Amino acid sequence: MSVNSLENLLNQMQGRSVIHGWGAVVAFSRAQLNRLLEEQYLSWLHEGRIVPPISGVVYIDDQTESMRLDKLLLGKPVLSFASSSLNQSMVTLTMNIVGGNYTAMSRPRGGAERVISSFNITEALGYKIEMKISLHGIDGEVDQRGRVTFDMASDLSMTCNLGEGNGVQRKVAAFIQGQLAALPVDTRTFELGLFDFTGHNPLSPTRFYIRTQKAPAGSANPDDGAVLLFVCLKIKDENGDGFPVDGSGFPYLIPDDQAAGKDLYSAAVVLNHEFIELLDDVQLDVLTNLLLPGANLFVESPKGRHTPHDLLVLGNLKPSVENVTIEPAFTSVKAGKTQTFTARKSDGSIVGAQWSVSNPLSPLSVGSITPTRGEYRAPALSSMGNEQQPVVVTAAYAIGGKQRTSSALVFGTSESMSISPRVCTSGVGAGAAPIKLTASTLGGGKLQWPTLAPSEGTLEVIDDNHAIYKPPLDLIKPLDIQKITVTDPVTKETIEATIVLMRSAHTLPVDPPYVEAITATQPIQFYTDLDPQDERWEVIGEGEVKEGLFIPPAQPTSRISVVRCSYLVNGTARASGLSIIQLSEREQPVPNWEQLDGFSITTTGEVGRCASNGYQQIPVMIRIETKPVTINGQLVYIPVSDAQLSTLRLVDRASNTLVPFVGVAQEGIEYGSGVNWATNKKRNRFRLYSSTSVSTDEEHSLTPPAPNNNGVRYRELWVHLAVEGSRTFYALFDSHQGTQSSIDSSGDGSQVIVEGIRPLPPALGFYEFKRQRVWQDPDGRDEPIEGSNEIDYFSYYRRSIDYWRLSYRRLGMYPVLFATSVIENNLSTIQWESELIIERYFSHTGYAFNSANYEDRDSPAPKGLSFDPYFWRLAKHSRRKLDTSFAANKQPSPGEMIVSLHRLDNLMYWYDGLAGGDAYKLYRKHLDPGMRFFLIDEEGNRHSLSVAFESGTIEDSRNKLILSLA
Repeated sequence: MSVNSLENLLNQMQGRSVIHGWGAVVAFSRAQLNRLLEEQYLSWLHEGRIVPPISGVVYIDDQTESMRLDKLLLGKPVLSFASSSLNQSMVTLTMNIVGGNYTAMSRPRGGAERVISSFNITEALGYKIEMKISLHGIDGEVDQRGRVTFDMASDLSMTCNLGEGNGVQRKVAAFIQGQLAALPVDTRTFELGLFDFTGHNPLSPTRFYIRTQKAPAGSANPDDGAVLLFVCLKIKDENGDGFPVDGSGFPYLIPDDQAAGKDLYSAAVVLNHEFIELLDDVQLDVLTNLLLPGANLFVESPKGRHTPHDLLVLGNLKPSVENVTIEPAFTSVKAGKTQTFTARKSDGSIVGAQWSVSNPLSPLSVGSITPTRGEYRAPALSSMGNEQQPVVVTAAYAIGGKQRTSSALVFGTSESMSISPRVCTSGVGAGAAPIKLTASTLGGGKLQWPTLAPSEGTLEVIDDNHAIYKPPLDLIKPLDIQKITVTDPVTKETIEATIVLMRSAHTLPVDPPYVEAITATQPIQFYTDLDPQDERWEVIGEGEVKEGLFIPPAQPTSRISVVRCSYLVNGTARASGLSIIQLSEREQPVPNWEQLDGFSITTTGEVGRCASNGYQQIPVMIRIETKPVTINGQLVYIPVSDAQLSTLRLVDRASNTLVPFVGVAQEGIEYGSGVNWATNKKRNRFRLYSSTSVSTDEEHSLTPPAPNNNGVRYRELWVHLAVEGSRTFYALFDSHQGTQSSIDSSGDGSQVIVEGIRPLPPALGFYEFKRQRVWQDPDGRDEPIEGSNEIDYFSYYRRSIDYWRLSYRRLGMYPVLFATSVIENNLSTIQWESELIIERYFSHTGYAFNSANYEDRDSPAPKGLSFDPYFWRLAKHSRRKLDTSFAANKQPSPGEMIVSLHRLDNLMYWYDGLAGGDAYKLYRKHLDPGMRFFLIDEEGNRHSLSVAFESGTIEDSRNKLILSLA
């Protein structure tokens, strides 16, 4: 049943503005935002931004209880708006724990250590971290994008449901949060959407503020909600009248109408009613300048525009035709079994791809995939090494002439079923705590739980996957094993949870207290501090023990045995202790590299230098080679893993401090940030250093050579310097062998010396600002200027258009294009022939910029000229229609800025005294000043320039533009 239909929404918006004076409001729904997050999570798997597995030991405050976390893997982030409020920008983020192992141990003072519970984690068991996060807006100085982001390590009060009891769970959550906080910022920051701030028409966005809103009461899913962006526009580059709050009557802007069971809308834009009339002349740039991560777009719905008062535009966040996803995106496959993957475009068509697989943790445990069919076979059980192995399945394909990749995540598992806990200990009696059991199966079907006899305790089945076990009130034996066997009725497979029941406390220490796995029939020796003649050993379960030596069963039929030792005094047991043994055969560990054979960091020629502007980069190639290991008598090369490579960073040799990575949404070290040097994981748009002409990047290519064996890995990083002078850097990465340092490696290339070169400030003479006539009144004519060799191109034309083209040569010799341009004040400037009230002869300017064409460029060439919003208002007031189109074949070339000069003969004179107190009609105040531009060239250097008419006191000053340094 609909609780927020389009009809209801339009009624709420009827006859009143709902957006509190803002230029526009944009709303995104939860379902599509979660899809964007899933795409980012998968793309990171092959982009070096992997969240490494989390391992470590967590202690309770009194150190009597510890939890060992081994290789915990976090799944995709999922948003919930159930607790969101319009008063703030908070949302709940959940990440499932999709793999790893958990073991809790008790170490009471003066008592015996024992296992509390232990199990392998699968996603189906439902363990997760949950946090309240604030959405942030981040603006990029160079790319002029405003991003909606969040940091998954930002909540110090993160919660986790792994472990028994709130005290344990709080400690586990704090440990995981600390591990996430130690990651580079770009590895823990996700993006939900962004605005392109390079647009210049009146309805282009300039900045925004974020709020969150939960779905209306009664909605089908209580987790649903929306991210709201309150947007300033060029036409009204000022904040609205505050923000709505809960209970203020602010409508939920995304209707819940459906067709064929699917939501019709997932996004909405509301434009302030004051600016609707401008849509006759300009497009709604709030839509066209709205960008989304990956190849995703805002697509306006058919008949999606409504005008109850403000303009409501409804649509959807949809993948573009270039968006390719892998099906299935997440799955688990039992060891040795197969799964076929398919690459599809958003329209459902299949894409031909080359398939490959990699294991981010264990390079040799990957299984295999057919290169053209995408049929994956999980690694055999004998080669898995762990009960789970994450494998990245990657499809490489070409779209639009560009090579692209998409990935999926598959878990190879040793068993089709999982249960938590796999083994645990418990007392008996009325005071014994209930034990929550969770079971799952890869088939996802219903599970059958056993029926227990009263002497075994009680089992309350909550649902197909959950039950609660309560121990019996008494126990005949001092210690016993209770098995809970869960069955998949479809596959007939079973899995067993084992509860070790104790009638009384076992306080005698037995070493080891817990054996996670056995090795075939190899005996296990147990120890106590007792005299052997005072010991009595026994086994509860399968296997034999004699004088502390446990002989495992040849073919165990159950999962757990317990070795118990009693302290005898005159033949009477005074105290007892125990050790729990998992009878599953120890898996052959996945072989790993043991030593490095080389760890070098290099750069070449002038590439070891860069302009100290913070943006130009120095490419650094890092080579890591491992020594081969012997496996079954053969030498095998095992490279460092993707997860280990993801921890690679540089260190400043002088201070031994880590070189920071550039911030999210930044292409380098932004001006005034106070950062002197930084590292980037990717190539930015700026050209590499050359002391002479602007060289091509290919001249300085550091493409790694083909490795001479598969124990070699290469990784490229990019260094930025914002100070002149030389610095020395070396490299580090984390591994199972500890932190590895390039300066510990023998031979050349243990460190790299880079140098920042101070760029010379550009002189005015290095610029060319050249006029080009692109249109003129056909009734006019050129006339020679009397007494001069020059021609008068203005006096005999009532109307004309000139394009003034800006170019730059470094040192006056080497041509350098412009990469970015920012208007620092008004976008247009105006001037009448005179200040007479009857004046009609008038000039105004327009603007266009085409950024230099770089490989990673995402700013398309301008479609036309741009004019200041106040000039749009003046033109509308004067009943003039502006033409934004370029003169034929005269648009700016890549890296070029144009200021257009338009001369008219019939625009009525205006002075701001005619505004009548209307701030939006103070045209002269905003348009009389010259224009100020801040540009960055393709070498990363800054240029501050101004363009203005000559002083009005000079005759014919409206005919010419003057360039000066700002």
